[in-house]
Amino acid sequence: MGKNCAVFRYRKPSSFRKFLMYFGLFLASSMPDSLMGHLTVIDSIYISGRPGQLAIVSGLHKLYAVDSDSNVIYVIDLQSSALIDSLLFPRHPDFLVADPHQKWLFVAVQSDNSGLRHDLYRFNCINDALIGHTYQGLFRGKHFCIDSTGHLYIPSERNWEMLLKLSEVDLITVDSIYTGYFPILVVADWLTPTVYTARYRINVVLAVDTEIDTPVRALAVWRDPVSMCGCGSPILYIVHSESDTISVVDMQSLQTKKLIILEGIADHIDCNPGLNRAYAAMHDARKVAVIDGYTYEVAEYVELNGEPSCIAVDETTDRFYVSCPDDGKIYVLEDTP
Repeated sequence: MGKNCAVFRYRKPSSFRKFLMYFGLFLASSMPDSLMGHLTVIDSIYISGRPGQLAIVSGLHKLYAVDSDSNVIYVIDLQSSALIDSLLFPRHPDFLVADPHQKWLFVAVQSDNSGLRHDLYRFNCINDALIGHTYQGLFRGKHFCIDSTGHLYIPSERNWEMLLKLSEVDLITVDSIYTGYFPILVVADWLTPTVYTARYRINVVLAVDTEIDTPVRALAVWRDPVSMCGCGSPILYIVHSESDTISVVDMQSLQTKKLIILEGIADHIDCNPGLNRAYAAMHDARKVAVIDGYTYEVAEYVELNGEPSCIAVDETTDRFYVSCPDDGKIYVLEDTP
């Protein structure tokens, strides 16, 4: 036998080695499905303008997209990926939220040229007809939310420390919630009577009990939040301002479970609680980060041709939609367990 030949001898595995092998097989078989998921870009929807904020009404297979440069919202049929309507406004719409149960769409529209005061518009998503409108310019509508009881939560324009609670039926204010400093983000937990709000330049996230309309918990975070989403109560994902980090926090125990480091700056985040996954838009890197909700690790990155701005998840199909204003497209991605 030559000098450079290797000789391999079979050695019977010890009991400890057998244990390690079987334990490894057990771990592989018991791994959560979301860890083995795969993300695929399956379509892109061309919009003549610059799509920004998004909202989905899955029961009607409709997607609503705010044009970032004009006074219009595009209505897209998700089954055909076709533009079917356009909603025109007297001024720029800044934010929109859909109620999937009532099939209503709420839009915050600038009421003057200051960009601070907003009115609320309510549309019937079945025929996209306007069915409600406020005229007082009482809201700062850059961000608001709706909860499972049919109430809207939107920052006040007249008293910047107040979060206003409105009835979605008649758009009348039913309560005012003192937050201590003016809120910039508002996210509802549909599983519990809780709304989360972040306070501007205070680096604090408040949990508001919506049964008594009072803040009940506060958690300090290390940097200004710019986007938040809940992925199963009481877990909250927080994207930090001008940073490549996302905090995963438990708003019940008031603990930060993980600080996730990305390959670039994130701007927006949304979740699919059914898959226990979160998706972060990273416009500078032209990527979407997929975060696994079991390990709080980045499972993968998906590159896009455009700069991602906003994400909207359709939990009924495990698809989500990413607006890219720079190339006038909305990308359709599918998460396959």
